[in-house]
Amino acid sequence: MSPVRVLWGLVLRAAVGGSLAGFVARVVAFAAFLPVAAALAAPPAAAVPAAALSAAAGATTAGFACSLATRRAFREVRRLLALAERGEPLPSGGLALAEVRDAGRAILALAEAYRSSADALVHQAYHDPLTGLPNRARFLAALRQALRDAGPDEQVAILLFDLDRFKLINDSLGHGTGDRLLVVLSRRLQRLMAPHRLLARLAGDEFVLLIRGERAEAEAIECARAVLAACERPYSIDGHDLVATASVGVAVGVPGRDTAQDLLRHADIALYRAKEEGRGRFALFAAEWEEPAEERLTLEAGLRRAVKRGQLRLHYQPIYRLDDGLVAGFEALLRWHHPHRGVLTPAQFLELAEESGEILKIGRWVIEEAARQAVDLRSAVPAAGPAPVVFVNLSGTEFSQPGLAGIVRAALARAGADPAVLGVEITETVLMRDVSTAAENLAELRALGVRVVIDDFGTGYSSLSYLELLPVDGLKVDPSFVASLGRSERATAIVQSVVQLAEGLGLTVTAEGVESPEQSALVREVGCTFAQGRYFAPAMESAQLRRFLGRRALRRAV
Repeated sequence: MSPVRVLWGLVLRAAVGGSLAGFVARVVAFAAFLPVAAALAAPPAAAVPAAALSAAAGATTAGFACSLATRRAFREVRRLLALAERGEPLPSGGLALAEVRDAGRAILALAEAYRSSADALVHQAYHDPLTGLPNRARFLAALRQALRDAGPDEQVAILLFDLDRFKLINDSLGHGTGDRLLVVLSRRLQRLMAPHRLLARLAGDEFVLLIRGERAEAEAIECARAVLAACERPYSIDGHDLVATASVGVAVGVPGRDTAQDLLRHADIALYRAKEEGRGRFALFAAEWEEPAEERLTLEAGLRRAVKRGQLRLHYQPIYRLDDGLVAGFEALLRWHHPHRGVLTPAQFLELAEESGEILKIGRWVIEEAARQAVDLRSAVPAAGPAPVVFVNLSGTEFSQPGLAGIVRAALARAGADPAVLGVEITETVLMRDVSTAAENLAELRALGVRVVIDDFGTGYSSLSYLELLPVDGLKVDPSFVASLGRSERATAIVQSVVQLAEGLGLTVTAEGVESPEQSALVREVGCTFAQGRYFAPAMESAQLRRFLGRRALRRAV
């Protein structure tokens, strides 16, 4: 049998149910589609980088080109075999060889496209799409390997850090601005890189730096200081001049004893310790911190149930008019009546509420309760003069939330309260973060008829010229200045300046934290409009406050 007949028989047998060319083409086309399928099948939370999609599409295009070239090559071979079978002369010019060469080139192109596609998909799987840094999966793999491969004289250390109050930037300026800030920060941090270090973005504004070496602990402390300095440099993002600080938790692992999860947990505990100590600093993990961290988790779990279980209460401290001694209003102070820890102040749980996302739910409850109590307290105060105002404190997160004015309006409507009996207190630090946005939010609140006061005035970094732009009704002098009146010429001069400035702008001034008759006389002497503090009355629950007002309804602040 001639070689031509043998070859022709092989082709016919391979073509059962379809041609050999069709079979190869289908296999190639199916394989070529795999990169795109893999890219599209990425988890919903993972953004697929354009490079990965482009490479996958390139592999698919090359695959279909290879499929077509293979079909053409087989078709030409079959045509030549048919001519030979009939004994007809074959055409010159090597057309069949050219078709086969084209098919070979297409297969090589497909292989190259596959390689590029695979590289892009691997990069996608182990890198953050926003910053280009290694992601959590890449970091954990590197940390496990470092702990496994570290020599007897080597240490493995990690720095876990995030931006303080980054959520406020996202909430007030938008996530786009926040993302751009993270990109700028990641570029700054990459200058800390070295062959024995790995910088990764875990999630959100949380980054981590892995260090392996004989001096890993000392090097980690040096890097922590460098991270703080890099984060504190001003940012210019979307026309906003932003300042951000960071908190850093440092943990050093013992190879052979600590796992990757142990080291991350220790760094996380150290990070929270740094925040508790005032933010903008680093803390090196100590073993005795593990138990407080577990307590923190328990406290957070309890806080999530506190509103539903009725454990949150408002205590009210009276605010007196200094010219006639009558009650002008109340500051509503949040307290958590914990079943095991007793009464907790906001200083003990407010930061936890911010970090856990419970602050908005708690804030809405405070506004609702204050509006309801404002109606009830109106009847407990003599009708002489304006109705007393109940003031609630707003955190930065609450103040920047969308629809704040609508939330306040709805609370007043449900309570049947006149807007004039509700007020809000906002620290100047919060207001100065974005003066234009703050002015818009304050204008909406005042349009409702709600009073607005700047709290802790004099402790922030505001320019006094901004006061003219902010639609507010009054200022509250920080207790630290009140405590120094009569003892510090500087403090006295500051309070006098605040009073004069407020008079010029038509604002009231409240002295906060008056603790003695001497301080009462001094704040009256410098010209303050209102005063509050333990000298006049402590903060009380509503029932106790009503009894107090019943006994001292006409008490004069003298």
